[in-house]
Amino acid sequence: MTIKLDNNSEKTLHIQTEELSRKLIELEEYKNGKLPSNDILLSEQLNI
Repeated sequence: MTIKLDNNSEKTLHIQTEELSRKLIELEEYKNGKLPSNDILLSEQLNI
């Protein structure tokens, strides 16, 4: 899954980040025990 925020969206970046995080958590690999990226890595991936 590509993780990217839309700087031109009407939604603020923190709302987009929350929605993206919720979608990632619902992926099967995370339900099976995979740990999400730490905050620093995630912020680098999202360029924030």
